[in-house]
Amino acid sequence: MKPAPDPKEVQHFQFKQLPARQICEPLKTAPTGCNQITTDGKRGLLYIAHTNEITVLSCSPRESTPPLRHCLPTTISRISLSCDFSYLSVVYTSSTAHIYSASSLSKPSLELLHEIQMSPSPLSVFAYDLKWNPSIPGIFSTIASDSTIGSFLVKEDQKSTLSIIALEKLPGLEPTCVAWSPKGKQMVVGCKNGGIAQLKPELKVARNLVGPSSSLGEALVIIWISNYQFCAAYSEPIGHRINVVIIDAPKGETKASFTNYEDITFGMPLGGEPPRYYIEHIPEWNILVAASSGSSEVAILGSNDNGITWEQWQLIDSGRAELPCIGGNESYPLGMAIDKSPQDVLPWGEESLPHPMPMLHILGDSGRISSYNMINLTPTSASLCSAPWEPATICSLPPPQHNRISLVPSEMSFTINSATTSTPRVKQSGTKPEITTTNLFEDRIRTTSIASNS
Repeated sequence: MKPAPDPKEVQHFQFKQLPARQICEPLKTAPTGCNQITTDGKRGLLYIAHTNEITVLSCSPRESTPPLRHCLPTTISRISLSCDFSYLSVVYTSSTAHIYSASSLSKPSLELLHEIQMSPSPLSVFAYDLKWNPSIPGIFSTIASDSTIGSFLVKEDQKSTLSIIALEKLPGLEPTCVAWSPKGKQMVVGCKNGGIAQLKPELKVARNLVGPSSSLGEALVIIWISNYQFCAAYSEPIGHRINVVIIDAPKGETKASFTNYEDITFGMPLGGEPPRYYIEHIPEWNILVAASSGSSEVAILGSNDNGITWEQWQLIDSGRAELPCIGGNESYPLGMAIDKSPQDVLPWGEESLPHPMPMLHILGDSGRISSYNMINLTPTSASLCSAPWEPATICSLPPPQHNRISLVPSEMSFTINSATTSTPRVKQSGTKPEITTTNLFEDRIRTTSIASNS
């Protein structure tokens, strides 16, 4: 294992704090592995999960529109959006997940499209992870605590149909987290023994890599940076100390090389709580943004040579992102999201920045959203932001007292390791959708060249 380069002081990248927003009462407990915030770039909205509610508000901290709240059946663990912002996944503290129409979030009633179980034996099983494909709309993967891996497809032309690409346990794999390749053609899972495995969407193993060291423990989160490079955060089995590792695995080589940056957030384990770690990748800027449940400060890994080497960036004091103390108590993240919808060009000194800059939103266990402009002063930095193309107005009417949502198992066909098609939950007044059988990899996956290189 290689030692990391020395941290580097930088001034060309800074965070600038924006007004904070109180969303809810302080959250005393957090679901294991939770990530409870996501941004909707299509509509310019921010979605925050807390206990059994989702709060909808404008991405802009200066927007005064009152938030809208949706009450869901039980405690929420994770929320995330599909790459085209059509679907919102809601993972509960069980093996159950719901898929909602994202366009309904700004309206009084949520539109529930599908209910899934992440394991064919859901008793005492809960969700570890759910990740949407970053390039192919409607495809997502899941990891359950009994080591079941799932791969699903919401049909683009038939929202009433959810197909199971594969749902199974793979011999020798105990996955804990998942990520997609940048082009969405393969996925990678991090495992309890520290190893990683590359998989096709149908869960055929494309490559197995031995982990850096058994002493580093299990993978908490993994990011697929580029074709042959990954970043993972590992939790040591004793003490839960975190190690952030860059993994280089060139094609044709049987062993990967590992560079250990240790815990770049300088976090401390919190009592007996399982640690949480968050990493967001901005490839256009060659940076990794990290936060952890044991630290109030956000950390940056940056590369000036397109990922050949990564350095921890030490930001100037006025340019750091740090959750504030509330009443003398530290605040720790329950999730973070990067918002690329801002359109304001910010003043900088006597001039202005060349283009709008993205925002970082962090949900703290204080119940507060802390937001920051992400300022890249590199003259050649790419412009990341696009205006919402279907901006939504948050409904001012209160949501109904009882959303028509239940956790009764949906009528899904869990045929393991097959491309069977399942049906969504049937509406009370509707007709049961027809169950169809499709060959996903002729009809959908092959058209996107999934079998090609990642």
